[in-house]
Amino acid sequence: MTGAVSGEIFYIDHFGNAITDIKSDALAMLGDRYNVEVKGRAVPQMRYYAQAEEKVLCCLVNSSGYLELFVNKGNASEKYGLKKGDKVVVTY
Repeated sequence: MTGAVSGEIFYIDHFGNAITDIKSDALAMLGDRYNVEVKGRAVPQMRYYAQAEEKVLCCLVNSSGYLELFVNKGNASEKYGLKKGDKVVVTY
C-alpha cells in the first residue's frame, strides 16, 4: 500500500495540543502504521496520551477522529512552535 495524506493544523487547544484537519478515515486508507511529519520533524504515533514519553512531540487520533499532535505533560504548540496553518504530511 502506498500513498500520502496532507493537511494542516486548524486548532490549538488550551493544553497546547495541535489538532489537524486529517480525519481517521483518511488515515485508515494508509494502513495500520503511517509516518507523520510536521515542520520537517518525524512524529511518532501513539494510541493514547500517557503512552508517550514526557516532553516528546507525538500524535494520535483523538476522540473526535482527528489526527492530533501533542506532548505528554507539556505544551506542543509552545515547545515545538506549532501554529494554525502549519502543514502536516502523513505517508505510508
